[in-house]
Amino acid sequence: MRPQSVSGDGTTGLAVSRTSRRRMLAAWLVAAFLLTAGGAALLVYAGVYNVSADIPHSHPVYWLLQTVRQRSIAVRARDVVVPADLNNPKRIALGAAQYAEMCSGCHLAPGMERTEIS
Repeated sequence: MRPQSVSGDGTTGLAVSRTSRRRMLAAWLVAAFLLTAGGAALLVYAGVYNVSADIPHSHPVYWLLQTVRQRSIAVRARDVVVPADLNNPKRIALGAAQYAEMCSGCHLAPGMERTEIS
């Protein structure tokens, strides 16, 4: 016996069933995404993960942070043009002065004593 048209346009119940299944799958995927995102937001907001520098990160978190850092640098460094005069004494002196002013507080410089933040 031939299936009867459900909608009157010649489609069978099988076609409606496939559409219905696709919609149900899409609904489940959206619900799973929202549940995952909501759970992640709850964990972040609750401060569950310790991000302090006192305790080392787990291997998966360390890998994630390293990968994000490396990819971020690689993408943004594509358009950087390296100056041709890197050995120019004026450029070196200017860079050393800028390092002393903006970087040495955290990263130190020759002859500096360690601090709480270095």
